[in-house]
Amino acid sequence: MSRIKRHYELPVCSTNAVSDPKVWVFGKVVTLYFDYYVDGHKRRSGIRFVSTIAFRTTNERYGRVGSHYDRLTEYLDSDWLKELKAHASNHYRDDLERYRHFGIFLDSAGTFEVLSLDFELLPEEAASWESLSPTTRD
Repeated sequence: MSRIKRHYELPVCSTNAVSDPKVWVFGKVVTLYFDYYVDGHKRRSGIRFVSTIAFRTTNERYGRVGSHYDRLTEYLDSDWLKELKAHASNHYRDDLERYRHFGIFLDSAGTFEVLSLDFELLPEEAASWESLSPTTRD
Protein backbone atom coordinates (compact mmCIF):
# COMPACT_ATOMS: atom_id res chain seq x y z
CA MET A 1 0.00 0.00 0.00
CA SER A 2 1.40 3.37 -1.00
CA ARG A 3 1.79 6.28 1.32
CA ILE A 4 -0.20 9.33 0.22
CA LYS A 5 0.17 13.09 0.19
CA ARG A 6 -2.92 15.31 0.01
CA HIS A 7 -2.89 18.21 -2.43
CA TYR A 8 -6.46 19.53 -2.78
CA GLU A 9 -9.93 19.02 -1.36
CA LEU A 10 -13.15 19.80 -3.20
CA PRO A 11 -14.88 22.89 -1.79
CA VAL A 12 -18.02 20.78 -1.16
CA CYS A 13 -18.84 17.10 -1.00
CA SER A 14 -19.11 15.47 -4.44
CA THR A 15 -22.64 14.35 -3.52
CA ASN A 16 -23.57 17.98 -4.33
CA ALA A 17 -22.64 17.50 -8.01
CA VAL A 18 -24.68 19.22 -10.70
CA SER A 19 -23.65 16.64 -13.32
CA ASP A 20 -21.29 13.70 -13.66
CA PRO A 21 -17.59 14.58 -13.73
CA LYS A 22 -16.07 14.70 -17.18
CA VAL A 23 -12.61 13.65 -18.36
CA TRP A 24 -11.12 15.25 -21.46
CA VAL A 25 -7.87 14.21 -23.09
CA PHE A 26 -5.99 16.45 -25.47
CA GLY A 27 -2.51 15.23 -26.31
CA LYS A 28 -0.65 14.81 -23.03
CA VAL A 29 -3.13 16.95 -21.08
CA VAL A 30 -5.90 15.24 -19.11
CA THR A 31 -8.53 17.45 -17.48
CA LEU A 32 -11.10 16.35 -14.92
CA TYR A 33 -14.07 18.73 -14.90
CA PHE A 34 -16.58 18.80 -12.04
CA ASP A 35 -19.43 21.05 -10.96
CA TYR A 36 -21.42 21.37 -7.76
CA TYR A 37 -23.94 23.41 -5.84
CA VAL A 38 -22.86 25.95 -3.23
CA ASP A 39 -25.77 27.56 -1.37
CA GLY A 40 -28.08 26.59 -4.23
CA HIS A 41 -25.87 28.14 -6.92
CA LYS A 42 -24.00 26.21 -9.61
CA ARG A 43 -20.20 26.37 -9.46
CA ARG A 44 -17.61 24.65 -11.62
CA SER A 45 -13.92 23.89 -11.49
CA GLY A 46 -11.51 21.16 -12.44
CA ILE A 47 -8.04 19.71 -12.29
CA ARG A 48 -5.70 19.76 -15.28
CA PHE A 49 -2.88 17.20 -15.37
CA VAL A 50 0.09 18.15 -17.55
CA SER A 51 2.52 15.86 -19.36
CA THR A 52 0.35 12.83 -18.69
CA ILE A 53 1.60 9.38 -19.67
CA ALA A 54 -1.39 7.33 -18.42
CA PHE A 55 -4.76 7.61 -16.73
CA ARG A 56 -7.43 5.20 -15.57
CA THR A 57 -10.84 5.21 -13.96
CA THR A 58 -12.40 2.69 -11.63
CA ASN A 59 -16.12 2.29 -10.95
CA GLU A 60 -17.12 3.56 -7.51
CA ARG A 61 -17.91 0.02 -6.37
CA TYR A 62 -14.28 -1.00 -6.81
CA GLY A 63 -12.32 2.25 -6.52
CA ARG A 64 -10.06 3.42 -3.73
CA VAL A 65 -12.08 5.48 -1.29
CA GLY A 66 -10.63 6.15 2.18
CA SER A 67 -8.60 9.33 2.36
CA HIS A 68 -9.10 9.94 -1.39
CA TYR A 69 -12.81 10.81 -1.06
CA ASP A 70 -13.20 14.29 -2.60
CA ARG A 71 -9.45 14.84 -2.21
CA LEU A 72 -6.70 14.90 -4.81
CA THR A 73 -3.92 12.79 -3.39
CA GLU A 74 -0.54 11.68 -4.58
CA TYR A 75 0.42 8.04 -4.15
CA LEU A 76 4.02 8.01 -2.98
CA ASP A 77 5.96 4.86 -3.89
CA SER A 78 3.26 4.06 -6.46
CA ASP A 79 2.82 0.41 -7.47
CA TRP A 80 1.50 1.60 -10.84
CA LEU A 81 4.69 3.55 -11.54
CA LYS A 82 6.79 0.61 -10.33
CA GLU A 83 4.96 -1.64 -12.80
CA LEU A 84 5.65 0.74 -15.70
CA LYS A 85 9.31 1.02 -14.72
CA ALA A 86 9.65 -2.76 -14.67
CA HIS A 87 8.52 -2.98 -18.31
CA ALA A 88 10.28 0.13 -19.66
CA SER A 89 13.67 0.24 -21.34
CA ASN A 90 16.52 1.80 -19.35
CA HIS A 91 16.20 5.13 -21.16
CA TYR A 92 12.51 5.50 -20.36
CA ARG A 93 12.83 3.99 -16.88
CA ASP A 94 15.00 6.95 -15.87
CA ASP A 95 12.45 9.34 -17.37
CA LEU A 96 9.66 7.79 -15.25
CA GLU A 97 11.40 8.99 -12.07
CA ARG A 98 9.96 12.46 -12.76
CA TYR A 99 6.34 11.31 -12.91
CA ARG A 100 3.82 11.35 -10.08
CA HIS A 101 0.71 9.23 -9.43
CA PHE A 102 -2.38 11.28 -8.53
CA GLY A 103 -5.87 10.06 -7.63
CA ILE A 104 -9.25 11.34 -6.48
CA PHE A 105 -12.50 9.53 -5.60
CA LEU A 106 -15.78 11.26 -6.49
CA ASP A 107 -19.19 10.10 -5.31
CA SER A 108 -21.25 8.27 -7.96
CA ALA A 109 -18.26 8.35 -10.33
CA GLY A 110 -15.44 6.38 -8.75
CA THR A 111 -11.69 6.81 -8.73
CA PHE A 112 -9.72 8.80 -11.30
CA GLU A 113 -5.98 8.13 -11.37
CA VAL A 114 -3.34 9.90 -13.44
CA LEU A 115 0.40 9.57 -14.01
CA SER A 116 1.70 13.03 -14.88
CA LEU A 117 4.43 15.52 -14.10
CA ASP A 118 2.14 17.94 -12.29
CA PHE A 119 -1.37 19.35 -12.02
CA GLU A 120 -3.07 22.72 -11.89
CA LEU A 121 -6.44 23.68 -10.46
CA LEU A 122 -8.90 25.39 -12.76
CA PRO A 123 -10.44 28.54 -11.28
CA GLU A 124 -13.84 28.17 -9.66
CA GLU A 125 -16.56 29.87 -11.71
CA ALA A 126 -20.26 30.57 -11.36
CA ALA A 127 -21.53 28.07 -13.97
CA SER A 128 -21.66 24.34 -14.65
CA TRP A 129 -20.17 21.92 -17.16
CA GLU A 130 -23.59 20.48 -18.07
CA SER A 131 -23.27 21.61 -21.68
CA LEU A 132 -19.77 20.12 -21.99
CA SER A 133 -20.24 16.88 -23.87
CA PRO A 134 -18.32 15.00 -26.53
CA THR A 135 -19.41 15.22 -30.12
CA THR A 136 -20.51 11.81 -31.31
CA ARG A 137 -21.67 10.52 -34.65
CA ASP A 138 -23.73 7.38 -35.16
